[in-house]
Amino acid sequence: MKQANCLGLYTATFTIFLYIEDFDEFSKIKEQNMPKDFEEMKHIKENVFKVALGKILSESIPKDWGGETSDFITSHLHYQGRRLRAAFLLKGPAKFNPMTFKHLGKNGDQIVRLAKEPADVLIVQHCHDITSSVIETLKVFATQPSNPRYYCFLDGRESLRLLEAYDLKKWALDESKKG
Repeated sequence: MKQANCLGLYTATFTIFLYIEDFDEFSKIKEQNMPKDFEEMKHIKENVFKVALGKILSESIPKDWGGETSDFITSHLHYQGRRLRAAFLLKGPAKFNPMTFKHLGKNGDQIVRLAKEPADVLIVQHCHDITSSVIETLKVFATQPSNPRYYCFLDGRESLRLLEAYDLKKWALDESKKG
């Protein structure tokens, strides 16, 4: 679809915000009911959730290091059959409450760093709710006219629903209990 901008120039427009089930690899989530609560996410470690993503995407998981701009990046994600590079920012239950900027690194700049990734889609995952200020901030970065990208959020309910859809919830809870 093309649309004229204020200068009379035609630019391509597309849907920017996507739900997790919009991605081909996560389509099984459509068959899974939304959980009534997400208390179990309190017990699933961030790294275990990352490994679960790797299992779903058949992707190897790199070790964390201090200078990373994202927690997980893949080129094995598809939207409507089109291959995309995706960068994930993952937040586990260290602070099991709604995501605010205080959850986003010592300087609150993890979304800024995520936006520097050479990715087609930016995905923020948290074990709890995600506040509107975090949502709006990612939207601003993802919809910059010079570099428009898709963006997606997985709150605690969506995260648990994803694990359930791929039969990984019990595994994730068991793995998280290990040291």
